[in-house]
Amino acid sequence: MISHNRILCASEGIQFSTQGFLIKKNFISPDSISRLQRAAEKLEQRACDNDSTVIPYTTYIHQLPWVTTETSLHAKKRNTPYFIEGIPLLSRSFDSLISLKCLWEMASRLLQNRQLSYHNTCLLFKPAYIGPKVQWHRDFMRNNILSFTSSRFLRIFIPLDRFDQHNGAPMVYPGSHRIPERAAFLRLKHRYGTHPFPHTLSCSPGDIVIINPKIRHGSGPNRSARNRTNLLLQLGTYGMTVPGSQSRELWFGMDRTGIKAAQSSLLPAA
Repeated sequence: MISHNRILCASEGIQFSTQGFLIKKNFISPDSISRLQRAAEKLEQRACDNDSTVIPYTTYIHQLPWVTTETSLHAKKRNTPYFIEGIPLLSRSFDSLISLKCLWEMASRLLQNRQLSYHNTCLLFKPAYIGPKVQWHRDFMRNNILSFTSSRFLRIFIPLDRFDQHNGAPMVYPGSHRIPERAAFLRLKHRYGTHPFPHTLSCSPGDIVIINPKIRHGSGPNRSARNRTNLLLQLGTYGMTVPGSQSRELWFGMDRTGIKAAQSSLLPAA
């Protein structure tokens, strides 16, 4: 599953602390990425086919209030999913990634806390030509999309396709996680050393991107001929509550040891 680039060096820790994000190149092996890609494609097809077990966990592009009418009509005709959550309940093919030791160790070092727990795993789809934009937001505070009680968590992006400016790659304002909430609301960014222009997180399958929940981020639409699928994993400090996730995630709140034990008690993944 992992490559030689799994160790977090001191300079990367400093970069994450100052910039609010970190890209680790070639973190996951090509064979593992291929397996994850196939598993994601199967879940996407199940959503398109109105599989009754997948529908409760799926948000479709035509259901998003901010997409254009034209995009919504095309997406509705194809029944195109935008977001699938509750991944461990729907597929065993992601088990090894969710319990990957080096990911947990890296998150522990970045959060400076040895006691972590699992929050959720989801798939985000931006299909060719009709992939919608994601508005600028923070994952913690002043966010109408998500709601958390603490900022002591990380989101890990695992690109299953190449991300670049043409197919709606994530963008961040480096350093914006250090802006106090009121200052962020008033847009006084220049006082806190944040970069005045967004940075595009260009990366390839096998790379991972780790972001601070307070960094301001978003993405443009995908109007290219290439799909853009992103696997998201969230880990946080032990004991955090995440509204909505408790009832939709198989292993919510469990540490890695507990997840490994739960996985081993189940039938082998297909």
